[in-house]
Amino acid sequence: MDTTPIIQVVQGNGLNIQKEKGESVVGFDRIYIGAAVDKADFDNIVGLLSPGGILVGPVDDELVKVVRVGKISFEIEEDMAGSRMNEEFTSQILSG
Repeated sequence: MDTTPIIQVVQGNGLNIQKEKGESVVGFDRIYIGAAVDKADFDNIVGLLSPGGILVGPVDDELVKVVRVGKISFEIEEDMAGSRMNEEFTSQILSG
């Protein structure tokens, strides 16, 4: 009897994840970005975090860590630096 676990591999573009379907409805605890993304696409990925969730990855030329500290809400305002973070998120540049 084969006890090898069944593994399902899903191929797709992580920038096209729909927030209204599947696990993204409740959000993700951790998100790791392995390849650089543009700041324009970054806001959509950050929106997939659950409260308390942490995202780490390269954005343009900076390594960034974001923690979602507030409730799930998609009303995000521009701050003075031009990134779209507010009291719902904390953002830290790790290098760059």
